[in-house]
Amino acid sequence: GVDKYEFLNGLESDDRLKNTALRLDRLTRQTYVQSKSFDEVTSVSKTAGDM
Repeated sequence: GVDKYEFLNGLESDDRLKNTALRLDRLTRQTYVQSKSFDEVTSVSKTAGDM
């Protein structure tokens, strides 16, 4: 595979930077999924309110 964080190689504390970048990417994905879930709840709520 491709090392998405290759640009961090050779920097001071590169392992820590890679770990932090990976965690940030995971949080970004989780936030996106949560946002989509809230959108769905809002949509269902509006539909139920129209009944």
